[in-house]
Amino acid sequence: MTELLKKAKNAYHREGPTGIVNGGLDLLLSTSTSAYCKKKSIEQNWYIKRLNEKGLGTPLNRSILTRKKSSNTVFILGSGSSINRISEEEWDVIDNHDSMGLNRWPIHDFSPTYLVFEIPSLNAGQEIRKQYWELLDMKKRDYEETQLILKDVDRFFHTSSVDAVPDWFTTGIMLSPDIELPPLFGDSRERFRTVLRYLDNQNYLTQDGRINQLFKKRGSVSYTLFLATVLGYDRIVLCGVDMVDSKYFWDERRGQLNEEDIPIPEPNMERNPEEVHKTNDASRQGIPLEQIIYDIDEELLRPNGIELYTETKRSALHPKVPHFEVQ
Repeated sequence: MTELLKKAKNAYHREGPTGIVNGGLDLLLSTSTSAYCKKKSIEQNWYIKRLNEKGLGTPLNRSILTRKKSSNTVFILGSGSSINRISEEEWDVIDNHDSMGLNRWPIHDFSPTYLVFEIPSLNAGQEIRKQYWELLDMKKRDYEETQLILKDVDRFFHTSSVDAVPDWFTTGIMLSPDIELPPLFGDSRERFRTVLRYLDNQNYLTQDGRINQLFKKRGSVSYTLFLATVLGYDRIVLCGVDMVDSKYFWDERRGQLNEEDIPIPEPNMERNPEEVHKTNDASRQGIPLEQIIYDIDEELLRPNGIELYTETKRSALHPKVPHFEVQ
């Protein structure tokens, strides 16, 4: 209590009554975040246990994941069209380091160190889900050395059958207990940054052995930033995280991919491909992904000595996030 009074007094001297109010909100936010994370962690790990009992996968484990680690740099492989502009020289560099492919990355012919994916939502339709499993099954040989990580296990548990999963990776897949960081007391950047500082100060991201919770905020890219932090990477390079439009790397290669019988999503006729990506659309509810990445960088990555780069200058993140120069 004495420590709280001291903090309140200091806040009053710095900012007046507003400082006390903000300090109280921060304390309330931290307490609420702790309770929320514990509740969600229990829920997510319950789903994982049930899926394990049905013969699917193993819990996410840091010790096992780090055995795949061969460098201190990890390349995050998104789906933006700038992927098609990566030179052979750059691919050689990526191949000599670790990499995380996201969601529909298996459409591409590069096999990453890790594949982080979620199954398409029911709103996308059963055919889209079927195509995704077919895509993964086609990559059986190419992905023998790739660690598969399934996120959004609660969605999978409620809307999918283990029988739909290709047999070859039912045992090798890891199940992630990921938690959507909530808009507690208003979905503002200020509150989000407070939550990030709390998670860092409470060592939520320095877990050894089994990982009891990971975090995400509006998109899989944010999840990979938290995962890369837990795995101890010193440098993160975002590839294909464009956000300036809604174009995907497979759109430009549609003819070739169709000839190869690789399942790819049909174009979204309801959205202009020139429009900003939906995760970065400020007109939609929530904090745009671009701002979320800035906040994770400033409140989590930099304080822990982790460097963040973008592979392409076309990204909405550039120049605030520096361009990665191939050495």
